[in-house]
Order: sequence, then C-alpha cells, then structure tokens
Amino acid sequence: ALKMDSPLTVEAHALQGRLDMKINDAFGGPDTNDAVKEFTQAIEMAAKITGDEPNFKNVIAGAYRYRAIAQSQLQDWKKAVADFNEALKLNPKDVESLIGRGEADSNFGLGMFAKIKEEPEVPPLDDFAAALKLDPKAARAAYEAALRADELHLEARLNLGRLLHLEGRLDEAEKVYRSSASGEAILSYNLAVLLEDFEREGEAMKEYR
Repeated sequence: ALKMDSPLTVEAHALQGRLDMKINDAFGGPDTNDAVKEFTQAIEMAAKITGDEPNFKNVIAGAYRYRAIAQSQLQDWKKAVADFNEALKLNPKDVESLIGRGEADSNFGLGMFAKIKEEPEVPPLDDFAAALKLDPKAARAAYEAALRADELHLEARLNLGRLLHLEGRLDEAEKVYRSSASGEAILSYNLAVLLEDFEREGEAMKEYR
C-alpha cells in the first residue's frame, strides 16, 4: 500500500487530475473542478514531503501547471497566473507555463501579473518572448496564444504574420494581416510586402497608400 504522503501518491493525484481533464475535454465530464481538486491534493501532499529529486520537482511543477490550465478553463485568471508562477519557480524554462501565464495574464488584465508579483508592470508578451528564446518552435503557438487573449495585440499579429511569411506560408500570413480590425499602417505595409511576393502588385500599391 502507498503511504498517504509519499512521492508516488503525489504523482497518482497529479495523473488523476490530468486524466480528469482529458475526459472532460473528450466527453464533457467529470467537471474541471474535479481535476483542480486532484492537483490541489497533490500539491498539498508534496508540501509535507522533504526531498529535492529532479523527477519529484517535475511532478510538483506539473501539478501546478495543469492546475493553472484547469483554472484558465474555468476563467479564474488570478488563480491561473498564481499557479503558473509556482510552476515557473520550480522550472523557469517551462515553455508551456510561460505561454499559459502570458495568455492568462492577458485575459486577467494587462499588468495584473506584475501587481501580483509587486513589480513594475510587465506586458504579457514578455512571457511569450521568453518562451520563444527557450524554444523557437514555440513561436507560432506563442503568438497565436497572444492573439487569442487579445485579438488587437499588434506586436503578436505582426510577428505571427512575419513568421508565416518567412516560412513561405503566404496565404496564412495574408489571412493574419487581413483579419485585424485595428487599421494600423504597419499592418498594411507588411501586407503590401507580402502581396508583392504573390506578384499582386496592384493590390500591393493600394496597401502602400
């Protein structure tokens, strides 16, 4: 039998929480709150156990990360940001937590993450930028996450458009630029450059104007 407060019991609760989330995503139940409870149990048990084995730290970091994701699904942004903070204390290079915190913070309100940390205001995109430095493959996911959180996020839209353009995905880049309702001149300029690569000079000239 497992000890009540053992690393294996902590991991079991963390795994059950992830299972609850997967079932919830697939079939609409059990409730996401069930997953939150499992992750909370894992975290509370872990606090009673001494030891700094890397694998155990990863389990705890994962419990915080997935509880944060569950809190985001419940739109409890403040709790989500707080849990992502804890996950990142344990693993500062956790790309998924950086992106998740940036997205949650954008939904919670620009600068609120900074207020929680009692530091000067830090735009959520800083988390996305940090994720990109750690994992360039996360670039597209990071910018898409920023736009899901704030569709008027100019820098995220520009960077996603440029990234797709550089990858030769011109149709997708055009869609990114055209789907903005901000009317920013820099978006029109980037779209014009893209249209030139499409050899659609007439349309490009209209955007330059």
